[in-house]
Amino acid sequence: MIANNKLSAANQTLMILFSVISMTVTLDMRQLTARTSQIVRWSKFLIVHSRINYKKLLLIFQIALLLVHYRNLFAENCRLDSADLWTALRVKNNASRGGKLENFYFRNITVGQVSRAVVEIDFNYEEGAKGEFVPVVRNYTVENLICTKGNRAVDLQGLDNAPIYDVTLKNCVFNRIEKESIVKNVRGVKLENVKVNGKVVDKLA
Repeated sequence: MIANNKLSAANQTLMILFSVISMTVTLDMRQLTARTSQIVRWSKFLIVHSRINYKKLLLIFQIALLLVHYRNLFAENCRLDSADLWTALRVKNNASRGGKLENFYFRNITVGQVSRAVVEIDFNYEEGAKGEFVPVVRNYTVENLICTKGNRAVDLQGLDNAPIYDVTLKNCVFNRIEKESIVKNVRGVKLENVKVNGKVVDKLA
């Protein structure tokens, strides 16, 4: 059996992990409640009935979280504004992490200022292409976004063997943009009524 102090620490850590699961796991939202409940019941069984060290148990759950795919995310009516804000909407991944991120939808996003790109999807993060996994991002949609000031409108960087698929910007306004956007290894960029510095654009880079 796990000692009481370790049991308490394990329970606290697992509850934090379950909170993260409840907020960010990209399981289909219709399945989220049932799946989270199932994981909670399973973890309680492991803690009470297993002789596994709680640190090893925590590692198992951390690995499990890394293996979960993120999908079907929807966010709307958000306001972001800070002098310390790097980017408003950001996805970072690389070949050391891998995983599948798909069906992300953002609507009615108001951005004050950012110091880098307003929208960023970066597969060159940290290790970049050095790794054995294939990062995937596809079906990423931003609608009705307004930005007051930014360095770039977007920074989209896939890898040679792992492009980003299907990015849609609709009714988006990027004001006071200082530099041209970066678009590398992206297949399927769709722009509908997108303005950069007051001009409607049909391409970003």
